[in-house]
Amino acid sequence: MKNDSKFTVRLFLLVMIVTIGVCPSMGQKKDPVELIGTWTGGVVDITIRTKESRKKFNFTKGEGAITFTINKDFSVDGRIGKTEFKGAKLKKNWGNPEKTGVAYIVVCGPVGKIFDLDPLEKKKVELWLGPLKEGMESSMRYTERGAYFPMAGVVFKKE
Repeated sequence: MKNDSKFTVRLFLLVMIVTIGVCPSMGQKKDPVELIGTWTGGVVDITIRTKESRKKFNFTKGEGAITFTINKDFSVDGRIGKTEFKGAKLKKNWGNPEKTGVAYIVVCGPVGKIFDLDPLEKKKVELWLGPLKEGMESSMRYTERGAYFPMAGVVFKKE
């Protein structure tokens, strides 16, 4: 009886190790070459959220144009208003893009002031890109300290 339970535990552990090793490569697809190129979103309204106290937030509104280029190696360079980012990472959203509305995420990293009245000298932002269509419905998100605050909605078009 003891040997049967040891065998069951070992079999379970083996199955788990194989599953963990194989799952990351399952369903992986190459990034579509259609993403490569320059994408423009035009001038959009952008909201910066800052925390005044434990429960109170301040919202500063401004505007800026958002443009980015996905390079052949799928690194991303771009501009958000007055600030720019280089060598950002493009990540595939492994959820269902048709349901979530997010197919890819550009992790821009820390960027500077987006517009003149922007109260934050540095902030981490991401561009959440919608599924590839004629116009890619997307959003820009503030992503610090577990917050995913939507800063702007934008429709990108490929140049």
